[in-house]
Amino acid sequence: MRYEAPETLNAAVKLLAGAKGVGKVLAGGTDLLVQMRSGMVEPDLIVDIKHIPETRKVTAEKGGFRVGAAVSGAELDENAKFAKAWPGVLEAFELIGSTQVQGRCTLVGNLCNASPAADSVPALIAAGAKASIVGPKGRREVPVEDIMVGPRKLSLTKGEIVASFLLPARPARTGDAYLRFIPRTEMDIAVVGCGVCLTLDAGGACTAARVSLGAVAPRPLLVAAAAAFAAETRRSRIGIPIGLHHELEFGAFGVTALLMGTLGTVQMASHQIALNIASLTFMVPLGVGAAAAVLVGRAVGRGDPIGARYAAGAALAVGVIFMGTSAILMLLIPARLASIYTDMEAVLGLAATLIPIAGAFQIFDGIQVVSAGALRGLGDTRVPMLIGLVGFWLIGLPVSVALGFGAGLGPIGLWWGLVAGLGAVALLLLARVRVRFSGTLIRVVIDDADAAFTPQG
Repeated sequence: MRYEAPETLNAAVKLLAGAKGVGKVLAGGTDLLVQMRSGMVEPDLIVDIKHIPETRKVTAEKGGFRVGAAVSGAELDENAKFAKAWPGVLEAFELIGSTQVQGRCTLVGNLCNASPAADSVPALIAAGAKASIVGPKGRREVPVEDIMVGPRKLSLTKGEIVASFLLPARPARTGDAYLRFIPRTEMDIAVVGCGVCLTLDAGGACTAARVSLGAVAPRPLLVAAAAAFAAETRRSRIGIPIGLHHELEFGAFGVTALLMGTLGTVQMASHQIALNIASLTFMVPLGVGAAAAVLVGRAVGRGDPIGARYAAGAALAVGVIFMGTSAILMLLIPARLASIYTDMEAVLGLAATLIPIAGAFQIFDGIQVVSAGALRGLGDTRVPMLIGLVGFWLIGLPVSVALGFGAGLGPIGLWWGLVAGLGAVALLLLARVRVRFSGTLIRVVIDDADAAFTPQG
């Protein structure tokens, strides 16, 4: 075996290009020396690049940083400017080995060892780093994700060396991070590693994203679909309508409470008792609706239309059965339920009148919240929001005002208005579920492949 320590990149390239047999580059040696000792590799030539000035520097360039191939983890950790600009890359690099290993290991070595589970590589890919490759034909810049082609295999040709990495200037409101899952708590090989780099606009919406996964494929992956999902500002497309839908419902009940307050303290106290009981039972179908959203979404994602329909149907059945049971109790023992809260006869009497009305809208309430959850599993949130607007504000509240004040029914009229609103929302959402689940179901995340599938059966 021959050992060489050139002082220029050109000399190193010449040595590797002319090597007879296996030539290896020594940067930190934390992988190469172990592999040699175990007999995994038997190089005929070792080219030590630590004496080449370019490989030993961390320099500012184009607003970013160029990190030499022989810069160790300990040295990079001491660079405060780099740590501030790319903390995710640094935290991934710091996970490589022990403190002693950090004094020798390098980013380039971690990449060129070509392990699919390399910790620093997903972070570098997410950061948009480029490798500067020097070879017999000159210098070229290559994205890090294109260097490794498989376990222990690189895209480099004979005589080529990765001389440095260029990490770009970090845009405003950009952050990166790396997280891995390992069986143990310290110094283990990643079961999966994930590097993420996100850029937000002034309003906090994601405008650009890069996501890379390690240890899940023959080489670290740049997950284009995940990046597209994050960058399409799903908050405005999915999240905001969900929030507005809740606000429309809770807002309608809030306005009803304000109207009830104008009728007197007894009326308000009775209203709160009936509403509290209804709210307690509502928590169960609310949870069932959330579960429906997850189960439907997973079924759609794996291309299982039958499973998606089954999940929606089962959730609706559970919600209706539970709320039907609650309705029976409210209809049969309203006075006993009210007595849990107070012993004031005036409040008890009116609350016992309102609780059966709350029982009347139990099934409607269960249907509407579970239906909304099932539709969220399809990414359908804007139409349910509009249904909430129509049902609660254009039907429910006008009916409440008309019956409560126009017809002189007072608290009873206000509550029958709530029944009308919830009934309208429930029936419209149920119709929406029927339409959406009987047609073609489309995944929420759309990538370059065809993400739609046609339900079977």
